Amino acid sequence: MRPLATSAALIISALSVSNTASAETTALLPAQATQSGSNWADETTEFASLDASASREACRRVRTLEPPDADWPDDAEQRALNGCSSAALYYGVGQDPDPLRARHCALLEARQGDYDRGPFAGLAILMMIYANGFGVERDLDLATSLACRIDGAPAEVGGRVEHIQHLGPDVTFDFCDDITSGLAAGLCASRDAWIAGTKRENKLDSFTATLSPELQDRFVALRDAANTYAETSGSNEVDLSGTARAVFVIERRESIKWGFVGTLDGIEDGSLILPPPEELVSHDRELNEAYALVMAIESQEGAEDRLPYTTVTKQGIRESERRWLEYREAWVEFAAGKYPHIASDGLRAELTRRRTEFLAGFIH
Repeated sequence: MRPLATSAALIISALSVSNTASAETTALLPAQATQSGSNWADETTEFASLDASASREACRRVRTLEPPDADWPDDAEQRALNGCSSAALYYGVGQDPDPLRARHCALLEARQGDYDRGPFAGLAILMMIYANGFGVERDLDLATSLACRIDGAPAEVGGRVEHIQHLGPDVTFDFCDDITSGLAAGLCASRDAWIAGTKRENKLDSFTATLSPELQDRFVALRDAANTYAETSGSNEVDLSGTARAVFVIERRESIKWGFVGTLDGIEDGSLILPPPEELVSHDRELNEAYALVMAIESQEGAEDRLPYTTVTKQGIRESERRWLEYREAWVEFAAGKYPHIASDGLRAELTRRRTEFLAGFIH
């Protein structure tokens, strides 16, 4: 089987499922792979570090198993699911988890066979639904049959099949349990960020609604600045040379976004202790010194402007530094109206301290 042909940047998106076909199906659901008939049972490649005989035999044994016709949505239910996302329904993103609609949506996605936007749809969701008994009777053989049709690294596919076959009665199974490749790690990190990020944005939306119109404008500007800084830093201040690069980019972006929320929570509940405002001078000096040291690092031979043995460039750091400064000042602007008891320079000092701490990671 070939590796998943997708990008972590396209991980989660509602599939526009067809709602016109009959609810009954006689053909096997197509594989979640580059070839619709792909199945781990047919893989003949031998791997020195992997004994795939047991997992392939399991796939041969359950090859023809399919979700029963009774599990499919009727015509009215199909129409109501047009444009659905089984992942959102399964994980409860923006709503409570809905076992019935998640299964119905995943069946329609699987029949359509469109996985260009990532693996969290169709067969993968159905596999988890039947493995976990999510709104249906648990069926490990059916879950295995579906797992055999999902592309991935060989160790990942074989491990997943055996994992499901030996799943304990009280153990919850997830697609990401058995990943072995950097690509799959990025896909799963993106899935996690999507789930957590939706909750974060909903929380910020609720907070925004409590503000006066003037403060709402300032807070929207602050949120935009935080997101811009996060995206810019993630794209420019993370080494992209390894197979796990997508994970590191997501981690950097999420750390900034959650740092923003943590600062807000700390100010709101009084738990954030800011430095004395007079310390801004020393924190600014330390930041400037760290920044100067980074800019003075000798570039790798043949890669002008690039830090040694990394894809990070000095220009990328300069751009991120500008976006960080805009973020810091947007914080000060909002806090001046919402929290007048807070010294602006104390807030600047704390945010500057954090930026200095990050830049220090580039200095060897």
